[in-house]
Amino acid sequence: MKEIEIVKLDYFGRGIGYIDGKITFISHALPKELVRVGLVKEKKKYQLGKVDQIVVKSPLREKSICPYFDDSCGGCQLRHMNKVGQKEFKINRVGELLLKNGKMKIDGLTLFEGDDNHYRNKVVFQIKDKEFGFYEEESFNFIPIDYCYLLDKQINDLLPLLRSILLKPHQLTKVMIRCGVNTKESMIVFYGKVNHQDVIHTFSNQVTTGIVNDDVLWGKGVIFEEVLNKRFTLSKDAFFQVNTKQVEALYQDVLSNLVGKEINTLLDLYSGTGTIGILASDKVRKVIGVEVVESAVLNAKENAKLNGVDNIEFFHGKVEDILFSKTFPQVDAVIVDPPRSGLDKKTREMLLKFRSSLLIYISCDVATLSRDLIDFLPLYQLEKITLVDMFPNTYHVECVCVLNRR
Repeated sequence: MKEIEIVKLDYFGRGIGYIDGKITFISHALPKELVRVGLVKEKKKYQLGKVDQIVVKSPLREKSICPYFDDSCGGCQLRHMNKVGQKEFKINRVGELLLKNGKMKIDGLTLFEGDDNHYRNKVVFQIKDKEFGFYEEESFNFIPIDYCYLLDKQINDLLPLLRSILLKPHQLTKVMIRCGVNTKESMIVFYGKVNHQDVIHTFSNQVTTGIVNDDVLWGKGVIFEEVLNKRFTLSKDAFFQVNTKQVEALYQDVLSNLVGKEINTLLDLYSGTGTIGILASDKVRKVIGVEVVESAVLNAKENAKLNGVDNIEFFHGKVEDILFSKTFPQVDAVIVDPPRSGLDKKTREMLLKFRSSLLIYISCDVATLSRDLIDFLPLYQLEKITLVDMFPNTYHVECVCVLNRR
């Protein structure tokens, strides 16, 4: 066991110290702490450690309410840090990555904060024998749980019922549960083999719809959620932001940039179930959405009808393929909300050819965002970046970047 001083945090919220000159990343350690560390993994250029004892404690440290956090269940990385510390860490993280990867110095970043707990509207549990849980960080060690403080209370209330199913014979690999925070609807999806009658008997009075693999056992196979006074259909595979309350703040920020502008055509790329495009439809003449997940496109078309929106069109396919193969009218504004991998090079090139007057980039990964912005900055002026804390107690943060054509 080694005693070391933590000099700073890395971008994943791990403490950084040095043992015999070798950089060591220590989970659940904070800057200026003196800790005794046990090594859990050693690589050629770095080591991974775990705190065994805190000798000198940071004022940012607080005791975690979660009994699984010390086991590094993988769901949270920052539960040992108070709200002030988390806010500072996330703002600094974004600023440092933009400077390091994109050579952009951004001052005055702000963060929209949200509820610390019970904010996730979706979870995927791994199943092992008669237990459900998550995998430990940096390993495949399985950690069974009974309750997760990140999850909406609707989901946590279902966990005793899930345990009763797992006590019976089954060959399940994972279970997904998602809920409508504002509609109080819920969905449970079992993957693998399980007795259908057991599932129906246990959950049908508590859950809006139940699915085993692709078989809908009761309900319509979808649930509804309401965001900013509009109603949306969600299927099991459709992407929807996991923090319903914070996504309203995010969307309001996005939509504020469309007010007072003459926008004939808005491209909504990686459009998911159509939420952004539908919410923006009354501020522009035409919306075109592009999404690769077919079930999400079907949801989006249903959502447009559900909300009486008739100036929106959705295409199914890879964004880069649709942009290359389709002919669009003059595009005045583009909103992109890509996965963590960001925009591929072909998409970036096509967007530069469109030369839209407004480009709004929503990102959940600052590293890929800063990489992509480099290509856009010769043509666009970065107007502002807003941070939305969609994922409290984790190192993740959502960014909304507004770019105006020079």
